[in-house]
Amino acid sequence: MDARIEDGKLRVTTIGKRAPIGIAGSGLLALVYTLRGAGVIDASGRFVNHHATISIDRSESIARVMINERVALTQMDVRELQKAKAAIRVAADVLLEKLGLAPRDVRRVILTGSFGSQLRKDALISLGMLPNVDRARIEFVANGAGVGAALFLRDEGFARGEAIAARAQHVELNAEADFNARFVDALKLG
Repeated sequence: MDARIEDGKLRVTTIGKRAPIGIAGSGLLALVYTLRGAGVIDASGRFVNHHATISIDRSESIARVMINERVALTQMDVRELQKAKAAIRVAADVLLEKLGLAPRDVRRVILTGSFGSQLRKDALISLGMLPNVDRARIEFVANGAGVGAALFLRDEGFARGEAIAARAQHVELNAEADFNARFVDALKLG
């Protein structure tokens, strides 16, 4: 799903060019990014009290923006995205620190799978899901798992995988002294 504000209205486009019947993860990110940029959602993740053009329905027990007559983006949806985003961001920041790297040092960010390959670079950076890496270094691979598995079929690919696994270190994120504070801070949108 892609989302944009056009003529003061929220417009969404699905992969199949049909009316949405739900909101998947990549669509959730696109919606929150678009609504955050339009001022419908503030940095804390809350829907604003009133927006000039986008209607925020408060008739139920939770605020929501209607996508169509059947699908709505709720305050709870935004909160769930914030938790996932915060976990990813803190993990990226901790790993960079452990490696002694800054975001400008990152040569490649590869996002894969049916979820990862559908994300928008601007949304990832602007909402703070990823550190501020050079957008040109973010790559999308639709079937990275399949490509990786195919690489392991050759002896040299398998040997490379074993060498990488031998050097890998486990990082227990929740054992980091300031994990909770960092997680809360990373809940902010942009």
